[in-house]
Amino acid sequence: MTLADLPFEELLPRWMEIHERFSAARGMVLGLRYVSDGYIETRVVTAVAAAESFHRALEEEPPMPAEEFTKVRKLALAAVPKEHRQWLANKLMRNEPTLKQRLLELGSRPGQFMNKLLPNPEAWAKAAGAARNGVAHTGAPDDMTAEQMHAVSEVTAAVVVLNLLYELGIPEERLAEALENQDSLSFAATLAHRYFPASTA
Repeated sequence: MTLADLPFEELLPRWMEIHERFSAARGMVLGLRYVSDGYIETRVVTAVAAAESFHRALEEEPPMPAEEFTKVRKLALAAVPKEHRQWLANKLMRNEPTLKQRLLELGSRPGQFMNKLLPNPEAWAKAAGAARNGVAHTGAPDDMTAEQMHAVSEVTAAVVVLNLLYELGIPEERLAEALENQDSLSFAATLAHRYFPASTA
């Protein structure tokens, strides 16, 4: 990126806004970039948390209008036996997208060129969710190698970085070039094509 892509007088105010709005995601993803060693489990959880935090900061509309969600929640709670109502109430606390929905949206937001990073967004989102949940809930994801977890970490971090740059106002064509020419981004794309290839079905 150069000042030809975004003049300094536009870049600085935008960066200050992003610095504040996406502070948690920015801190996590930059931490992954500048602290290159560490346990893979930590890197996976950090990368996926950065993506989730970034999407949350976008403050998108909830999946269901608030009034409709309240109505559906009330109907669902009334339909289950009394002894299970508290359990269900805890499960239906928030009217929010799932982690997979958040990841898929981030995987397409910056532009069509993202298909060069994510040949199979569904496979990546599924793997990222499984890796994060596996580490968080059981200590390790089922049937996932260290190499696959590394791919999840690198690809997810790249998705967050490209979304940050997109929010900064970097033109889509420059983001596409960065994906091909910047070492960590192009490496992430290589990993995605290896571990989350396009479906042949």
